[in-house]
Amino acid sequence: MAKKLKRFLIVLDDESLLYFPGAFLTGKVLLELEEDTPAIGLYFHIVGEGVVRLTNKGRVDSTDKENYIDFRMRLLGDSSAKSGLFSVIFEINF
Repeated sequence: MAKKLKRFLIVLDDESLLYFPGAFLTGKVLLELEEDTPAIGLYFHIVGEGVVRLTNKGRVDSTDKENYIDFRMRLLGDSSAKSGLFSVIFEINF
């Protein structure tokens, strides 16, 4: 079977990977296909969480985990994707 996906990249405008409430996550998704491909759509799913482990002399005393963001966004519609290069710009406010 031939490989239809030639390139898939998520490029963030700020690559620090540290975002605060009220900040914007911006960038673009690059998708390059070698031939027409049936597709339901292209979705961007972001999950952010914090994990804390408190240890005392190598023994785990307490752990906690909290989800901060779980966001899904449709970037491309619900039809067949044509061959070629796609560039989709996104902006998400925390």
